[in-house]
Amino acid sequence: MQRELAEQQLRQARELRDRDDSNAALAAKRACYVTVNSSARWYRIAQMNYLHALHEDRLQEDDRSEFYAARRAYAAALAEAQLVASRAVLDEMEVIFSGLSQTFQRIKRLERGDGGSFNEIRTDLLALWEKWIGLRDAMRQDLGTHDS
Repeated sequence: MQRELAEQQLRQARELRDRDDSNAALAAKRACYVTVNSSARWYRIAQMNYLHALHEDRLQEDDRSEFYAARRAYAAALAEAQLVASRAVLDEMEVIFSGLSQTFQRIKRLERGDGGSFNEIRTDLLALWEKWIGLRDAMRQDLGTHDS
């Protein structure tokens, strides 16, 4: 009888530990998703601001600092997300991050005078906003968050 009681207590302790580990992993993933989502949005806004400052011939060092700070934060968040995100989330992230990488390259070409169109880049940055819906939905599903 004592042995059965001890085994039951061990099982319960393992189940509690497993549940705690699972909750901690979910909380870490949620925090990662919040960070990657907010940093990518900040980077998109920074690209838009930089593009407008470039177009209006008022680009300052503060604009560059903000632009590259957003890029660094985005790169760090992306690196973390690539380690914890589900395949479905990674696939949706690729759409956004590919678009941000392409617009970065196009902005830098425009800045160097190697071609490019302010209006086309601006349009593509605005269109990226709509693509966040798929990413948000994939993150919510991965976290088990559903609309009621």
